[in-house]
Amino acid sequence: MEASLGVDLKNLEALGEGRPLDPFLPAFRTAFSMNIKFARGFTPIHYLNYFSNLRDYKAFPKAVATMNERMDELIESTRNGEMGGDKSVLHSLLFDNSPATSKKVALQNIKNQLVTLMVAGHETTAATMSFCLYHLANDKEAQERAAAEARSVIGEKGHLTFSDAGKMPYITACIRETLRLYSAVNLIQREAAQDTLIETRSGENLRVSAKQKIYVVLRGLHINEKDFPEGLSWKPERFLGSNERHPNSYHPFGFGVRSCVGQFFALWEAKTCLAMMLDKFSISLPKGFKFEPTRGIGASPFPRALSLGFSPRENPKLKPQASVPRSVDEVAPAAVAPAPAKAESDSPAVTIFYGSNGE
Repeated sequence: MEASLGVDLKNLEALGEGRPLDPFLPAFRTAFSMNIKFARGFTPIHYLNYFSNLRDYKAFPKAVATMNERMDELIESTRNGEMGGDKSVLHSLLFDNSPATSKKVALQNIKNQLVTLMVAGHETTAATMSFCLYHLANDKEAQERAAAEARSVIGEKGHLTFSDAGKMPYITACIRETLRLYSAVNLIQREAAQDTLIETRSGENLRVSAKQKIYVVLRGLHINEKDFPEGLSWKPERFLGSNERHPNSYHPFGFGVRSCVGQFFALWEAKTCLAMMLDKFSISLPKGFKFEPTRGIGASPFPRALSLGFSPRENPKLKPQASVPRSVDEVAPAAVAPAPAKAESDSPAVTIFYGSNGE
């Protein structure tokens, strides 16, 4: 948020402290869920629970109005220099000229981009990371292989740099395999610009009329046995080395000019987080944990009530000065008395909120 708007909206802090979130987020959640529920309008099936569905149907325009009002406030605050700076994305959208047209970006387009900046990429990446961590916890051999790779790249410096982006093929394969099974979107829609004949893999010709819509269900695409044998199994090795898959067998970020603009950033973000965690922690599953993918209020699937155990790893390669943050003893050894160690049974549970918007 701070990079895109130049200001931190403090939603995670509000979530943790039980305070109201920024009004944009609950409004977006309502608008998104109502848009799915009434994608074809108020249909006959909605009359089965008329009053409840009518209330939800009327909630959609109210939520959109709240979203627009909040976006107008953020735009005006940026325009008047009250928030952000000249390096924020919103500032660039407002004041920079388009390199393609040499004109300012249209205001409505700025609002469309602002929705993307505020909601996209956070919940989706967090959900992908959660699924990947589950599978690594469930496959110790894969986890140790990924951890060894992370450790070899991070080394003594204790962090990753941009030059490390291409040095983690196995961790990248883990993330790509996770995206195969749990794509951030359910399907991709296209509309035929003209009458078209599409030749299938089997050689059959399918006629598609102009204006006709085609839906590609990514789950079906990504578990096709011809391209992904044992398609329901998590096997990162599928994405190592050469493969004989159909070139259009894998599209978790969409395809063509309308593919996800942030896909490479999302992969780098996920690789960085995963490598840093595996370098420091061993991950396990609690006894009796039942894995259950589900669908939430957003576009992405996510694991319901995910529970993981994290145990510190010893890293002989890591120099003490590379550890971040520094310990209390290093900062002020004379001022702070060492606290007595707690028994494991006395340690409190830790709640971790993921997604920079507190989704």
